[in-house]
Amino acid sequence: MTAPDPLGAPTRRGWQRAAQLILILTVVGATVGIVGLVVQNGVLIGRMTTDFSTAQGRATNLSNSQREALRLLYQVTRLKHGDDPGAVEIRRGLLLRQLSVTTLVFPAGSAEATELAGIEYSLRRFPWTRLDEPGPDQAVLQGTAMELVLQVEVRVKSLYDEQEKYFYQATIHSLEAKRDSQNLLILLVSLVIVLGLCWLILLRRRTRSRLARAYRALVAEMADRRALQDQLSHQAFHDALTGLPNRALFLRRLEEGLQDAWRTGGSVSAVLIDLDGFKTVNDTLGHAAGDELLERAAERLRGCVREGDTMARLGGDEFAVVLPDGDAAYAVAVSRRAVDTLGRPIRVQGVDVTVSASIGIAHLGEHRSAEELLRDADIAMYEAKRGGKARHEVFRPEMRDRAALARRSWLEQQRGRAGELEDSDRRTA
Repeated sequence: MTAPDPLGAPTRRGWQRAAQLILILTVVGATVGIVGLVVQNGVLIGRMTTDFSTAQGRATNLSNSQREALRLLYQVTRLKHGDDPGAVEIRRGLLLRQLSVTTLVFPAGSAEATELAGIEYSLRRFPWTRLDEPGPDQAVLQGTAMELVLQVEVRVKSLYDEQEKYFYQATIHSLEAKRDSQNLLILLVSLVIVLGLCWLILLRRRTRSRLARAYRALVAEMADRRALQDQLSHQAFHDALTGLPNRALFLRRLEEGLQDAWRTGGSVSAVLIDLDGFKTVNDTLGHAAGDELLERAAERLRGCVREGDTMARLGGDEFAVVLPDGDAAYAVAVSRRAVDTLGRPIRVQGVDVTVSASIGIAHLGEHRSAEELLRDADIAMYEAKRGGKARHEVFRPEMRDRAALARRSWLEQQRGRAGELEDSDRRTA
């Protein structure tokens, strides 16, 4: 006679089946959640890449429009009685074409597109052909043209600043959302790993190889996405041309240096470097040569600072350095090295070109923010330019007074020109 099954055997088999079903449902649910997060992250990264490219294109076109406006202002300023206004007409045409291209990168009907259309309309309706007409009104008309172009440059720069601010904020918010999603993904992956181990111990099934492959695929996916996140973060805070930190990262490092100096009683300096002669090279040899010159200049400037210093490109032909834990003598030494290394000929597209550097230095004083310290370095840099270029100047408080006086003088000149224009309009009426 066959012995009957023990009483507890059906109970154990039922418990094992229930446990197996619970594990399967849990793993399936976690896997579905992981797949959903992977898809969501893919969509997020695609949106981040698209927004990054769009914002970068808009900022580049606005920067080009601002540069063309400054070139038109330069031509109008140089125009004298009896000169051919052909150069002014060429520059105006280039500016209008650049504004038309810039308008196309914004959605139709947007505030930016409307503002750019208004700028273009104001340029088209101005009587540029009358600039060469002799008579007492020529100086007034030339002053009006200068004021118009100045207003255009200010309006375009305002759009550029807003676009740049939106670009950095959008990138930071996207990266923060990506980090939160990544943490949740790690948590779900850990849950799958723990449940998989329990399944192996409890069921002793031959699924170890499949689980190992799935685990390796998940780890590889996490590594790829982490690398992409690092790449996007690098692009958001570094200059695409030179690879140096950009203005946003520079201000962050300078603010950190200020905080450390206030806390420890140390020091921090800001050094602002402007390339003299870059515009001539850029206009003569072309933008490709100008970009190559900036790259060569960045390579030389890297060799002038320590490993802990931050060398950055603020935009255009402006570079800046954060010198934490450095005294005034070290800042002067860095500036002298920069003047010397940039004063040597630089080979660009098979041609040796010569530029120089005007440098302003500002040390920690009563500054409350990184922007204030950078502003004083900028004032000192313009003092160096007025002093003959290819030199450096250390900021002194009286420089700020001279800069404010120069600004007030400029504003008074503008108001005087506006008054002359009003008087002329009344006489004409």
